Amino acid sequence: DPTRGDRIFLIGARFCAPPKGPCPCLNRHYDNWFGRDGLTLVSHVHALVRTLQRKTRRAPHFLPIEASDVPMDEAALLSALEAARMGDRLARDAHLTWLSAGPSPPVAGRIVDNIALTFDHHGHMFSASLTPSDQVGEPVH
Repeated sequence: DPTRGDRIFLIGARFCAPPKGPCPCLNRHYDNWFGRDGLTLVSHVHALVRTLQRKTRRAPHFLPIEASDVPMDEAALLSALEAARMGDRLARDAHLTWLSAGPSPPVAGRIVDNIALTFDHHGHMFSASLTPSDQVGEPVH
């Protein structure tokens, strides 16, 4: 099942996915969840989504914010975040390579590391075994 960290990250990534971008309501939510790290984290999530959308051979697909399903692309990104949180760069890079349909930009790995460390610092973990059939469930308040 998706963790609270999964749900919080997906809210951010889905809000940041084109054609949208970060909005003030996302900033408020991340401020509530991460305190003074919230705005920086929104910037990192936006930079990651933008990097993966523009600088890879295949842009990942993100569902609308209200969707409860977790598609394969989102599951792979969450797995990359959990691998980074655990310090497993090989697994992180493997997930990013699959997601990018080829080598991912090195900056993507660094951004994933920063996001994972901030989530970990605030006690939010990612699911290590999320599958596309899992559902995000209710929005996080």
